[in-house]
Amino acid sequence: MDWFQQLGFICFVFYTKTPYPEVSITLKQLNEFYFILNGKSRCITLHKNVNWPCVVKIVADIGKVQVKLIKKVLGLWPTFGTISATRNIQIDYWKCELLDSFNVTHNTKFLLFKYEQNLYNHVYPGRHIYIKANVKGHVVSRPYTPVCPLVETTEYGKISEDTLCLLVKSYPNGKLSRHLCSLNQGDSIDVSRPQGSFECWTSKTNLILLAAGTGITPMLPIIWNALHSSIKNYNITLLFFNKKETCIIWKKYLDQKSAAYLSRLTVHYILSEEENSKGDTKGHIDENVIIKYFPSINNDLKNEYAVCICGPSGFNKLCEKLVIQQGYEKDDYFVFG
Repeated sequence: MDWFQQLGFICFVFYTKTPYPEVSITLKQLNEFYFILNGKSRCITLHKNVNWPCVVKIVADIGKVQVKLIKKVLGLWPTFGTISATRNIQIDYWKCELLDSFNVTHNTKFLLFKYEQNLYNHVYPGRHIYIKANVKGHVVSRPYTPVCPLVETTEYGKISEDTLCLLVKSYPNGKLSRHLCSLNQGDSIDVSRPQGSFECWTSKTNLILLAAGTGITPMLPIIWNALHSSIKNYNITLLFFNKKETCIIWKKYLDQKSAAYLSRLTVHYILSEEENSKGDTKGHIDENVIIKYFPSINNDLKNEYAVCICGPSGFNKLCEKLVIQQGYEKDDYFVFG
């Protein structure tokens, strides 16, 4: 562990030497900073008090974790404090309360939650959490992908480091989705530890993303991290399938991001019930769409392309079949769901 400071903050740098380390941080007292890295728990008793939330930067590929804490009072400390090992108490769920909710489409909401304690759990792109709630006397649990807008915006107020953000579509028969979309400010839910096995392909340079409806949620953090990677330049093609243009989640943010990264992010909106104003193909996922937008894999391109798929189960199965027909192998694609 290394540490450094300036008058207003103190930073700790941890080198786990393992890709995609588990990272959980808690400020239990204003001078007691607990962290869990890959299952190992430590406590730092700080020299003086700090504020919350913290700011975390992670270089996932090499397992470097940097945690920045803002000092309560300006000044240089003679020491960071003391560090000690602690017993890791496994916690499966934490309480979160709703801060605010915003309509995104006619049936989709953007929900902002805050942990009831000073807690930060890092969720990697493509990973998910489980949301658990009591719905009419029955405990219901479903996986959701935390997600933030692709561009800086004040539309949803200030989103801090420890805010948990979810896009939730209310389905007519969805017990949990309807419950979440009906929550009022201050209502609480239970949130699990981050889970999942997805890891971005560091050996690939071109990502093709196939998303239908709320299947866009795991793609958004993948897009953001690929475009802002400090390791390599990724080129991304997103095929986003919806019924109508009014159903497209965060279309304006996707358009703004693709305009800012013209040569690296291409977005195609494929609608099934109306023509697209951009002139993209109308219809559903099929072989013609794949042939039009996918490069055929040959020996020269084999190690350059990777595919992500997320949508309803029928969409996922058909996409996987079509992708395999194009020459992609198991290590070249990932299906969420």
